[in-house]
Amino acid sequence: MKTILVAVDFSDVSTRVIDTARMMAKAFGAKVWLLHAVTDTSFIAGAGDVPIPWVAADDELPKHFPSEHGKLKELAAELQDTGVDTGMMLVSGPAIDRIITAADTLRADLIVLGSHGHGALYELLVGTVSEGVMRKAHRPVMIVPSAGKVEAPSEVESPATMATPY
Repeated sequence: MKTILVAVDFSDVSTRVIDTARMMAKAFGAKVWLLHAVTDTSFIAGAGDVPIPWVAADDELPKHFPSEHGKLKELAAELQDTGVDTGMMLVSGPAIDRIITAADTLRADLIVLGSHGHGALYELLVGTVSEGVMRKAHRPVMIVPSAGKVEAPSEVESPATMATPY
């Protein structure tokens, strides 16, 4: 494993996602690429009064999205400070498509992203980026659950008490 693509959305789960990727990168000597997709589009006037959607080219995004660019730079610097070779990408467009395209372009060995733990109804109606990436990606995907989803047992039971009789 030499390349890990990490999709971040700057939410609380992003810290867990990056920590997981850091451990894997150190174990395998892999490079981590941090990716954040912005989906905001600006509108410019077109023919007459009909607005035409416009999305900035990826190299123009830092000037159009300085806050997101700054956050991404901070996360990349923190990873580099721990000795992990790190790159970053600020991209525009549908997150699922941009994550998969970046993974293919980088020939990523693994895509790591988080799950927010929304309820089943939300996921049924809206779907999630993590679900979309899992369905469409041609590369291995690791989903890191939000903190609320992981529970450590209070005590480890002995195998005798865990066994179920036939």
